[in-house]
Amino acid sequence: MKRQALTPGSLIEAIGVRGAIAGGLALAVAIGLATCRPDESTPPDTVGVVPEQTTTTLLEFIPDTDPPDPTAEPTVPPQSLFGGDPCRALTAQDFTVVIAGLGRGQLVDASPLSDDECGYVVIVVGQEYNISVQAIDPTAFGRPPAEDEVRTALTDIGLAAYIVPVDADFTVWVKVANGYFVVTAPDEELALHLAEAAAGRADDPAESPPITTPITNLAGTTTPVATTAAP
Repeated sequence: MKRQALTPGSLIEAIGVRGAIAGGLALAVAIGLATCRPDESTPPDTVGVVPEQTTTTLLEFIPDTDPPDPTAEPTVPPQSLFGGDPCRALTAQDFTVVIAGLGRGQLVDASPLSDDECGYVVIVVGQEYNISVQAIDPTAFGRPPAEDEVRTALTDIGLAAYIVPVDADFTVWVKVANGYFVVTAPDEELALHLAEAAAGRADDPAESPPITTPITNLAGTTTPVATTAAP
């Protein structure tokens, strides 16, 4: 039997007009899907990535009512660092040490510089020194050392601590059970002394520190008068 070669015309006749149209449509759809298909790429590796968290230094104040009343006077949760007030980290007695080899210090002012920082003003032989205690977060405490930073680890203050000279001051960074803080003072021995004292009050803060304010009388002499810092 002689076979006849199929020509384009005979092929269309064999499959019919409708079959040819259907085949053309299927081919067009396949081409369209191939061109619209997104490029394959490696998905980002997010396994083990810790999302950035917003950290706070001192625990937030909470309403002292149940149910919470937005108009109620707020309080701080138990075990807050320094009771939520860095001005309760130190007392006037903490400053009665020899400072910079000049003489014993005298606390004349203690007031908040921000919600997380307290500034202490001390007078030594007529010279005024500024000292601060600031609550910080774990990120600040654990930051990598700067290129020119000289950091010395300490083993006898808090759970972990280190001291860093900064310009004319010394900063002592301390980790305690209920938070982190940094003490800044103009003298290394004073900074270490105050950091140790503050670490001991991290979860047992002092009352507002009594301040000895020097008052000069008409004769020109100075008489210390004991007062109390504003809460």
